Amino acid sequence: MAPPNKKKKTGDVGAVTQVVLKPISFATPGLAADISLKVFDQEFLVHSALLKIHSKFFLKFLDSPDKIAAKTQDLGDIQYRWITKMDNDSNGWHLVAVPSNGDNDLSGYKGDSKHQERCFHKLICAIYTRPYVIYSFKCLQTLVELADYYRALPIVSRTLDSVLLNGDKRNICVREDCYDILALAAKLRNKLLFREALIHIVGSTDEADSYEGSLEDPRLSKICRNARYEILALVGQAYQEILNLRDDTMAKEVSRIAKDARDTSAGGDIYIPLYFKKLHYKGLINVADLMKNNLVLRRNEYDIEHDDNIHDDYPDSFFCGKIDDEDLPWDTTEQEW
Repeated sequence: MAPPNKKKKTGDVGAVTQVVLKPISFATPGLAADISLKVFDQEFLVHSALLKIHSKFFLKFLDSPDKIAAKTQDLGDIQYRWITKMDNDSNGWHLVAVPSNGDNDLSGYKGDSKHQERCFHKLICAIYTRPYVIYSFKCLQTLVELADYYRALPIVSRTLDSVLLNGDKRNICVREDCYDILALAAKLRNKLLFREALIHIVGSTDEADSYEGSLEDPRLSKICRNARYEILALVGQAYQEILNLRDDTMAKEVSRIAKDARDTSAGGDIYIPLYFKKLHYKGLINVADLMKNNLVLRRNEYDIEHDDNIHDDYPDSFFCGKIDDEDLPWDTTEQEW
């Protein structure tokens, strides 16, 4: 069993008890950890060989000429010691190589150091392909920022699918943060997350075309616009089917369904996705392509493919958006970037 965290007192008057965190060590058969990375109060004992494989930052800087002097000589297996250095604005931080007796004052840091420690732990887990949990959008955002800085985006992207598919899918609501997640997914080059965010963006009739002002990258706006046009083409075909209904009884049923699909809290506008769903499952029109649910994460929550009430929670959205691999905003054949 790992030893408990130790406590020490700082100062003499009104001494504050400080918890000294035990190091988190990543064991690898046949290899001893040879590098210490101290992120704020948390030390990680890891292997330089793995860092160099999956992080271009450490590959470039760990043994650079100006870092040779920082290699430790008296700590047994530990050959490198890096600690946290606060950015000049006190909002950010980064790791720097220091001699074994190096220290650094981080008391002025304005961010959440514990959050940064937890997210850096997840980055190391990704490098070691160990399980980790994404517990919020903020956690995902910070992990991507760290992976970007330490140039470890490919390994995070490759491990993220398993994390999202096998973890608690309620931790991240892609629908709520779809614009930001689309940009993060593009940076990660993660197909699963990119498609999930895209589906929520282009399928919402409540925020139609709002992506034009919500996405800074014009490439992403263009992709959303094209995917949206594909849905609108299907919507146009559905309206044509409605216009082709000649039977008076059917016409009355269409009118009744239109009333049932109105948003009573917003001026009586018709929820088009819900309207088409009701017509489709009554057999009045065939809009199977519009009824498709292309989501993977939390799929059942957004079910539109069955004639039940679950989709009524999202009456303003289609979930049939899609994008082919060749239309993704990155080269899908590249393994490293």
